[in-house]
Amino acid sequence: KGYQIVINEHFLNASPADHDGQSAVNFEYAPAGQKSIPSGAVTLVDTKMKQPLGLSSLTVDCKLDQTFQVWLAIPHMHRWGTHIKIDHITEAGKSVNLFDLPWDPKYTFEAPELRGSPDNPITFNKGDRIKVNCQWNNDTGKPLTFGPEMCVFFAQTVDNEGQGNWACDRDEWVSY
Repeated sequence: KGYQIVINEHFLNASPADHDGQSAVNFEYAPAGQKSIPSGAVTLVDTKMKQPLGLSSLTVDCKLDQTFQVWLAIPHMHRWGTHIKIDHITEAGKSVNLFDLPWDPKYTFEAPELRGSPDNPITFNKGDRIKVNCQWNNDTGKPLTFGPEMCVFFAQTVDNEGQGNWACDRDEWVSY
């Protein structure tokens, strides 16, 4: 009681025709009394992105306004992405590369993972920064906007403090 389930589902229709889509989710309840670890999420994104035709890039750079204990992190782009680089920069200035890879469209639904565990999470401290750089080759004939394309860092967090889910959108923090 009192918890929410968030499902972030994407359908990308690359054709001009309408198509119906359907998904299913199966939930299994843990045995009563079993220890559970609450989970939240943190997302870095630019929902106002507008990438021109041809080669382009975008950097999303957010300063953390609270500490996050991360047990799973992924990069996210769609089919026009060519490269993504994500760095964790500590408040002291030490840079740790989390992802630096040529983008493969299959990653849209099978993203590379940086995985710890809820019992031993990776700490991103208040004051640290996460810097995401995405590159694209836009051959659509029109600018790429958020939805059809994305530049996202997404992480699942240990949420023992009840922080909930947070997004940094163009360096503005909002809960969701």
